[in-house]
Amino acid sequence: MSRFGDWIKRQATDLLLPDFYLPVVLPDTKLGDPLVHYSEIEQKGVVITASSPDPDGPLEIGIANSQVMHDDPIVPMSTVFASTSGFISYELGDVVLRVWLKDYDDLVKPPGGLRPNRIVLGSLSPASVENAVKEVVATFGLPVLRESWTDGGGTGPIPNRDMLESTLVQRFIGGTASIFVCRGTPLGEATVDPNDQVARFTLQTFFDPFGPDPEVSVPPEDLVDNALTVKGLTRYAGHPLVKAISGPISVHFLSRFLIWNNVTFSYEPLANTQVTLLAGAPMPSGVADLIPSVPMGTAQTGADGSIDLSVLALPSRAMINFRYQTSGKTYGNRLYSTDVATNAHKARLHVDANHVNAWEYKAKYEIYPQYQSFVNDLVAHRKDEVIGEDRGNAGEQDLGVLVSAAKIVPPFFEPNLIFSQSDRLSCIAAFESFYKRDVLPPKATTFNILVEGDSWLNYPLAFNDLFGQLDQLFWDRLRPGIAYNRIPLQHFGDRADQMFLAIAGKTRQWNFTEDFLREYQIDLIVCSAGGNDFAEPGIGNDTALDLFRPYFTDGYFDPFVAKLFLSTSDMALAEMLMKRSFAVLLQNHRWHAYLHNHAQLSEAAMSAILDPLLQAVGTFAQVPNVWPVPNPLVPLILQPIGDSVIANFPDDVLPNTPAAHLLNTVFDWPLFSARYGDVTNYLKVLLTKADSLGIPVIMHTYCYPLFNETPTSLSGYGQIDLAGPWFNNRFREANIASRVIEKIGLKTLLDGFVSTILNPLKAQYPLFDYVDARRLNASTDLWRDEMHLRAPGFRNLAESVISRVAANPKFADYF
Repeated sequence: MSRFGDWIKRQATDLLLPDFYLPVVLPDTKLGDPLVHYSEIEQKGVVITASSPDPDGPLEIGIANSQVMHDDPIVPMSTVFASTSGFISYELGDVVLRVWLKDYDDLVKPPGGLRPNRIVLGSLSPASVENAVKEVVATFGLPVLRESWTDGGGTGPIPNRDMLESTLVQRFIGGTASIFVCRGTPLGEATVDPNDQVARFTLQTFFDPFGPDPEVSVPPEDLVDNALTVKGLTRYAGHPLVKAISGPISVHFLSRFLIWNNVTFSYEPLANTQVTLLAGAPMPSGVADLIPSVPMGTAQTGADGSIDLSVLALPSRAMINFRYQTSGKTYGNRLYSTDVATNAHKARLHVDANHVNAWEYKAKYEIYPQYQSFVNDLVAHRKDEVIGEDRGNAGEQDLGVLVSAAKIVPPFFEPNLIFSQSDRLSCIAAFESFYKRDVLPPKATTFNILVEGDSWLNYPLAFNDLFGQLDQLFWDRLRPGIAYNRIPLQHFGDRADQMFLAIAGKTRQWNFTEDFLREYQIDLIVCSAGGNDFAEPGIGNDTALDLFRPYFTDGYFDPFVAKLFLSTSDMALAEMLMKRSFAVLLQNHRWHAYLHNHAQLSEAAMSAILDPLLQAVGTFAQVPNVWPVPNPLVPLILQPIGDSVIANFPDDVLPNTPAAHLLNTVFDWPLFSARYGDVTNYLKVLLTKADSLGIPVIMHTYCYPLFNETPTSLSGYGQIDLAGPWFNNRFREANIASRVIEKIGLKTLLDGFVSTILNPLKAQYPLFDYVDARRLNASTDLWRDEMHLRAPGFRNLAESVISRVAANPKFADYF
């Protein structure tokens, strides 16, 4: 199966289902919505059933291929529809999927290769079933009732309606009749086990069985009980079966409690610690009711973490969990400042026939809640970050607000679905949930990566970044049975200091990165950093705060004018922002002139200096090199310029050569070198930590950004701080009229990134490696805007990265 399946339409509306059949509705989504998350079924064997309405035919229900739901929160459903494509249309009709939380080992295909066609839905009271069926049968037409009576052996005069309904209900409960919908397709049958007085439904599939039909019991967490979504709660409020399974139960908790030790990376008994049982609402009517909050009892664990606690009249459908009294205690090397809790589940789950719950519960310190709060705070202070602590970048999309969306096109085209940044964050939540699962797989079968970086790992278009492409490749190329988990911390616009700078007494991104590395066994770190340290706008786009907007002349901030009006402190802020920009690296930029007390030369004066230097370099005479070119012709101009610059301008410029003189005239090289040094030092923070933990780090160079000068458009999410361009306008502001000189400058920037930053780091840190992508994607067709590739370009880079990772002997058992 393809582990990254198609997006599918899963909108649960009124289906042609009798009321007693309460389908488990996956979270309501439609094309363009954020992807769906199922942390409860990670790495569990499941069976998927599907149904679709057909106004002109019977309700059809089928069992799809058995799957193992991987820990990725994006659940691939393409195989489901491939196996049921004969009757399911997810483009035109609505679909309900039932995901059974049951290992499917018992559903082994018989020798003939055919799957069983029944799933037993169990553990409902016969009286509840009979009451529910009565309500449904009362809506049937007389022809259906008469047919059932005849099928049951009825002869002579046809009884009245009451008798017909009663006969059909009893036949159904006795297992000799089926409930039909539409044109006669049986939905299901039921029988009562005389030994335990439990009603068992059999859900029929749309195909005829061959050979004996094995019946597979599922846990009491049956289809009715699992209809616990906000929509389901509203839709089925007051349903007799919902009421029947929400009655009080007595539970004897002979349970055991474990807690995570981040030194041994394993669970240990929660010894001699108080645990408190919490319960939610008896009849949940919304999301808030699903959160256990009412104390129902406490107990002290023994040396092995076990308790003996009896609880009377616990609402069977209420959500419950246990809170550990961990505050002030140390487990592993972590001192807990708060209490922690187990995952919540319905009270009736894990209870045996004797009302005993002997479940083994797990809880641990979780980083994600604090990290989400950190991101929320970034969002709340987004406008103020640039003049405050400058911790990073965030916007409404980080809260899960989908700004816009478009229909997915087939996968052989570039998709244009816009992701919510919250999908990245939910991956982190899923990662931590993985480590609270019932049975943890051996570490040798778990591949964990931590991702940190900028927009090359986090661009808002679906799969239009390295992470989206690389993620697909990891899913597809890791060996079967390998659990793939990731912690994606990347965010567009982030600089290396925002990623890796720690400040005493302040909470920043690095605090969380370091905490994840401390808490879990991470196998690989994927990093993209440094680009924004050079492309930083300084004052422009979203950082053009109200404070500075009145002093924009010629389209950008004029410090000479601003100084006449701004206070000393405000001007100091402006100077700080200018100093970290790309513009200030240009000798003839207005900001450089202001900060270094010299005059800015005109375009003519700059051309008079630069043109002879370019001629002396001597390889670009045939390439058009001036700015005034009609916009539609720009791609035609950039391709030959980019090709020529890459082919002819040296990667390593020797001192006292015409090329060196040209670059020294364009750039303030001491400032450039200082910027390289800053990025190097920030990356050392990451690499030193990774080296101490034995974790390989893979980075990449950026591709030469010579083939597009287009700003990021609305299709790139419409965020002002992504508007760009980042370099093109700065060269023009510095009165550099030659595109060839601009492209030479950008090539030199990336060449220096390799020779000054990456190569020395690779020599110093044996576990560090990078992919040299400078000459990859040297085509106008592969660039979306001035700094970002299109999906095929990022795919090319992802292929190179994963090839390097797979070639690492440390990962030989994973690929």
